[in-house]
Amino acid sequence: HPAVCGGAGAEPGGDGVPANSDGVQPGPREHDLRHQQVDCDACDHDAAQDGVRIVGGPADEADLHIHVRDRRRVQGDGGGRDPGAVPQVPAEAPDAHQLSVQRAAGGGRVRVQKGDHGHDAGADCGDPGGGGARAAAPLEFIEDCEFNFLSTQILHVLGSKGPRTSQPGRYIRHIYNRIILENATVRSAAVTSLAKFGALVPSLRSQIVVLLRRCVHDADDEVRDRSTFYGALLQSESEPLIKKLITDVNPLALDGVEKMVGDYIEAGDFTSSFNFAKAVMTPVHVPPSEKQKQKADAVGGGGTGTPTAKKKEGNMYGDLINSMPEFAGLGQLFTSSKPVELTESEAEYCVSCVKHAFPQHLLFQFTIRNTMEELQLEQVAVEMDLSDAGGTEVETVVKAEECKFETPAVCWVAVKRPDANSLEGMFVRMCKLTFTQKEVDPQTGEVFPDGEEEEYPLDELEVTLADLVRPLPLPDFRAAWDAMVADNDVTQVFRLDKHKAISDAVTAIVGALGMDASDGSDTVSAAARTHRLLLSGTVIGEQSALIRADLRVSPSNAIEMKLSIRSQAMAVSEAVLEAVSS
Repeated sequence: HPAVCGGAGAEPGGDGVPANSDGVQPGPREHDLRHQQVDCDACDHDAAQDGVRIVGGPADEADLHIHVRDRRRVQGDGGGRDPGAVPQVPAEAPDAHQLSVQRAAGGGRVRVQKGDHGHDAGADCGDPGGGGARAAAPLEFIEDCEFNFLSTQILHVLGSKGPRTSQPGRYIRHIYNRIILENATVRSAAVTSLAKFGALVPSLRSQIVVLLRRCVHDADDEVRDRSTFYGALLQSESEPLIKKLITDVNPLALDGVEKMVGDYIEAGDFTSSFNFAKAVMTPVHVPPSEKQKQKADAVGGGGTGTPTAKKKEGNMYGDLINSMPEFAGLGQLFTSSKPVELTESEAEYCVSCVKHAFPQHLLFQFTIRNTMEELQLEQVAVEMDLSDAGGTEVETVVKAEECKFETPAVCWVAVKRPDANSLEGMFVRMCKLTFTQKEVDPQTGEVFPDGEEEEYPLDELEVTLADLVRPLPLPDFRAAWDAMVADNDVTQVFRLDKHKAISDAVTAIVGALGMDASDGSDTVSAAARTHRLLLSGTVIGEQSALIRADLRVSPSNAIEMKLSIRSQAMAVSEAVLEAVSS
């Protein structure tokens, strides 16, 4: 071909290519292809016929630089010269991405000034850490690979590592050849890999767009859709969109989305829009296998710390409260705290408290245990001083009729919160147990009718953010993090002087926030020097929050932490930050 092979047609300055550049040394195992010619008719030029590679020139040029030494595209000049004569390329010949490509006058054929003859992608070892050599290693393999799974995985690696090498343009022809020669599955993966090069290497973006345009008429709809989608994104020049939809895409767990869509349609209430961000984070119950059931039974039938046990405990509290007419107007129970002891275990009267959170109320459940055999308590209640609680007021009090020896009794206090959307805590400086004390005959168990009004002081009671948060187990924390918008992100660095080990700090953070630890990240080795804690929860008001805490031991043996908070509302992020800071 006079535009590529003949020395007479070479541009001035093309001294790097000898005049007799009519042949190319074939690749390994392909000596039988030496006499093939390339169809380079400029009037009907098709990338699927001659395997071109784009390295320069305007985006609308259909005929661009032909990459010589392509193992499947070996050319001769058709002029009768010996195709076996292999030109010697000077060692100082520059690389292809450094050269310009010009359109020859007459017929629109391409003239090559200097080519990267004989320089294969596998030689790209100039990258820090040898990234180019690692990314180039699979190139020879995919040329003859007949397994779709391996080919797609290799294309994924090339798309991830290739753009970060020193000369990313060398990989384009190998990837584009997969679009020319392979089946639809591999072609789709090759289109995605090309798009990553266009996204990460701006200098190649216009050329990648040209290649993607050539795929929009592919026989397979997946290839057409991907090429159209990626081409439009790259042409938009919107870096945030390109980063979000091409380079930083992570697979989402769509099982929860499918379930939420089904529930949304079944409910039939379309006045509110479908919340996709919440649906992505919705956990899906996976029935345990027989082996897991046997293991749980062997341990003891499932402890109180398992998610199933916590769910049963929450249902138990909800059923109990709903059965009481005094609390019929509180609405649906959001979450319940763990019992908090308000007295010493050796005290005459042992009192514990469980805090129940409702949309506009807090319900305190006090459980009293009488350890005095000769006394019986009647009309038992708890008085709370809410002067420091910021406008919170007691709405309903339900007393325990009697509290016998070693027989637990329960009394209730319902408190209305001034702002249903507020996440501020509540501090009750003074609580006291009030009751009528009557003596009991130890021999007969008879209760004497006369009694005395008594009070018994209790410890201070505090409502924190952890009491307003419901743990949210996630099947894929990273997917949920990427699915939630970053508009309400908050990041803060802490020095945790109170804790001597990372394990102690992790325990304190989990307790302060009351969230679920994803991927078992709450388990830390005592000798760990670094650790990442992942927490997820839903704050009252159905606002989800995700926490990523990176902890490390500094050279001075202090615990340092970088806290990243991502939530659906800035007020939630600030409340989480305040809870950790305190």
